[in-house]
Amino acid sequence: DRLDGCAITEIKADVISEESHTEEDLATLSEARADAVLQALKSNGIYAADTQTDVSHVKIDTATYTRPMARRVEVHVKAVPSFGL
Repeated sequence: DRLDGCAITEIKADVISEESHTEEDLATLSEARADAVLQALKSNGIYAADTQTDVSHVKIDTATYTRPMARRVEVHVKAVPSFGL
């Protein structure tokens, strides 16, 4: 509802994955995770012509994050008022 009356101009999906570059299968899993998130957004009418995906290998501080938080997709959406659209 917060995006009503807005045009989505950019979506960036940052895949944070402790294992993203250690093995090919796990990197593929990280990319599939991002694709699933972007598809869920699109199926709910949230999409943009400019969509970017970045898969980053990160070193997780296990004292700060639990294992599931080592694998996530952070979505950044840029929206502008859609006057006259």
